[in-house]
Amino acid sequence: MRRATIIRKHRGRARRTSAPLYPVTPAQPPRAPHRLSVPAIVESLSTHRFIEQQRARNAAKNLALDEERSLYKSSSRLTTPLPTDTPSSYGSLFSQIQENSSDCEGLYDFISRTYRVLYGSILSTGILLLLLAMPVSMLAVGSTYRSDCPLEPRVPIYLLVGGSFGLIKVFLMLWNQKKHSNDACVDDDDDGETDDAVVRRTTKFTEFILSVFLSVWFIMGNLWFYKIWKPNFEQPLHEPSNWCHMTVFRYTFYHLVTCYGLIALVVITTSCFIIYYCCKNYHYLK
Repeated sequence: MRRATIIRKHRGRARRTSAPLYPVTPAQPPRAPHRLSVPAIVESLSTHRFIEQQRARNAAKNLALDEERSLYKSSSRLTTPLPTDTPSSYGSLFSQIQENSSDCEGLYDFISRTYRVLYGSILSTGILLLLLAMPVSMLAVGSTYRSDCPLEPRVPIYLLVGGSFGLIKVFLMLWNQKKHSNDACVDDDDDGETDDAVVRRTTKFTEFILSVFLSVWFIMGNLWFYKIWKPNFEQPLHEPSNWCHMTVFRYTFYHLVTCYGLIALVVITTSCFIIYYCCKNYHYLK
């Protein structure tokens, strides 16, 4: 019996000694999920719907603004010409010449671009309108005094033919200038562009042929005029064909001098463009 009681006591001690030294926290029960109330759900749905409506309204406003901007740009292109084709002042001409000097690929490209800018300006239109008086006066003098220069009857013919073809040349240049300014303002379709390309080539070829013919005719007129330098202005009795009317002679002289002046103006202008281009490139390289 004692032995049994001793064993039981030892078992009780073992149980007491096997207990943990730190306190054991009891396991927490799982939390229940947070449940929203019905008014909170309705409020969140209405807020989300309001945000979506605001986004749709802003997108519609932005689309309308983009369409208005595109329409404004297209209308401005149709109503306002480009500044490079119709400059309004000498300052804009000089600024375009400066841009051409910086964007061109060489001297020839710079000169061609510069004359293209000058050709499309209001100054060029005024000069062409002033030059229109020259062929008209040539036609008037040549037709009026056609038989009043028997010493050299080809001088009145020179005035008649030169005036006729010169008038065609000036009108063609004015029409080409007007057509170029209209093409810069209006965008045509593909068929229109093809037709315009054909018309443009035909016009350029016609202008080239007229320029060559008028140059040759000008040289021939110089030869015929200076061949009879200082003729008799009145018909002599012993030589009825040795005279030329004073109006024909003086008008032809003034006409040739004016042509020389125009040629000298073109040469001086081209020389100034060449000097400006060379000086600017030298300054850029330096």
